[in-house]
Amino acid sequence: MTQVVVIGSGFAGLATALRLQARGYAVTILEKRAKPGGRAYQLKDGGFTFDLGPSIITAPDLVDGVFAATGVKTADYVDIVPLEPFYRIFFADGRHYDYSGDQATIERELTKFEAGAPDSYARFMEKTGDIYRRAFADLAHKPFLSVGDFARLVPELAKLRADRSVYQLVTDYFTDPSLRMAYSFHPLFIGGNPFRASAIYSIVPFLERKGGVHFAMGGMYALIEAFVRRFLELGGTLHCGVEVAEIEVAASSPQSQSNGRSGVRTLGLPSLSGVPGLSSLPGLSGNRNGGHLRGRVRGVRATDGRRWDASVVVSNADVVMTYAKLVRPRHRRRWTDRRIGGLNQSMSCFLLYLGIDRQYDQLLHHTIIMSARYRGLIEDIFDTQILADDFSLYLHAPAKTDPSLAPPGGEALYVLAPVPNLAGATDWHTQATPFRDRLVRWLEEDFGLTGLRASIKVEHRFTPLDFKGELNAFLGNAFSIEPTLTQSAYFRPHNRSEDVDGLYIAGAGTHPGAGLPGTLLSAEIADRLVAADVPIDARPAPLTPAMPTR
Repeated sequence: MTQVVVIGSGFAGLATALRLQARGYAVTILEKRAKPGGRAYQLKDGGFTFDLGPSIITAPDLVDGVFAATGVKTADYVDIVPLEPFYRIFFADGRHYDYSGDQATIERELTKFEAGAPDSYARFMEKTGDIYRRAFADLAHKPFLSVGDFARLVPELAKLRADRSVYQLVTDYFTDPSLRMAYSFHPLFIGGNPFRASAIYSIVPFLERKGGVHFAMGGMYALIEAFVRRFLELGGTLHCGVEVAEIEVAASSPQSQSNGRSGVRTLGLPSLSGVPGLSSLPGLSGNRNGGHLRGRVRGVRATDGRRWDASVVVSNADVVMTYAKLVRPRHRRRWTDRRIGGLNQSMSCFLLYLGIDRQYDQLLHHTIIMSARYRGLIEDIFDTQILADDFSLYLHAPAKTDPSLAPPGGEALYVLAPVPNLAGATDWHTQATPFRDRLVRWLEEDFGLTGLRASIKVEHRFTPLDFKGELNAFLGNAFSIEPTLTQSAYFRPHNRSEDVDGLYIAGAGTHPGAGLPGTLLSAEIADRLVAADVPIDARPAPLTPAMPTR
């Protein structure tokens, strides 16, 4: 039986493992952290239960698809409930917008801001529905493995005006600045800048309207636990507390690599020495000399010396770190250090987890607070990469839906502030506490969460340094590679590795991208590719004497 190793147990890693195990492969998951989940981790403290990462389920049919692939129903493993309204969005002028899936509520809320907005909204939904059908329903399920695949897409992208940004598209339909914010901020959910993320990413409002916004009772981690339970029922193996040090590759055939180039045009990309955080990674040579040795995965080796033979390796780890740390440079013709270093990374996040002994009426399950400086703040985060004096915030108050997540009358409050990744100059060792104090003080004194500081009984935080240290996220990114037009589809690292046979990528850094829908789709694609490429009775490639384990 073919041995498959999945590195990482985030949603994409678990979904891929489930699908492959159900097909008959022998799947082992290796997870660095003490329990499964990756970014979708959970913390319990003092009677409070915190989801540490994803907090929203859109496109629940994709969750259903994972369970259905294993022969069961979602409802038999986890209780997923719809939320209404989806979010409450507060603006700097004190007004708020209840973002809903109910038509009557939508029209009432829209007319608070703009008299003709219901008609504009209808046209916007028609447009984004068209983009959804062309760019998501048809294309997001397909891998883009060749230039030809992408070339066939170019006329479609031209029709959709994919060269325009999400914000530019939204301005065609709404004139009120607040509504423009409300219908363009969604790329931030997947690490994108609304002012440069391609208009193809404007489909989220349509996706939410079509399928709703949902939550897993018991916390989002209940969905992780449901995936794990089904995986183990199918005979899969899970090891936690195991950090992978290397994907072992058996060399097969040398291929020339003149002038140290990857074989793909990389004009304009910075040298390795100019990329913060990458030049210091152990074992990186920059692929300057010698030939490229095409190879096939042989297995994986952990930092503690243990190893697992495998004919297939699926990496759900950060894609930059997968190539930069786990695959030796001599086996990387396309994803050289130089090319990897040229990828733009998503922003990071500063997160506070506050167990408080009260609830606030102005907060819904999901609440978003917009800064008056919408464009300026986003430029500070993505471009100048400075820690600004103001902030936009996402607040998650899940006890509004599931009271079991906090003691009676309390709340497991999750506060997220988008911040620059570690390519910026912020020293989080010294700035984390002042930033936390400023944020909590603003919530209490300016936003109106009266008595917030006195109500805090439990507190934890997660900074860009933790994204780097805990999650091995390159530059402490929160959503892997930034979703821009030139980093989408064919231009993202492929679901089937271009460099190493038997290596597949699932998760936010590959096609179609970040967010629960994107990562579950990447798992579906990886599963199909493995099934097409590797028979269930395949054996690991032999490790040649020329390529020792270390």
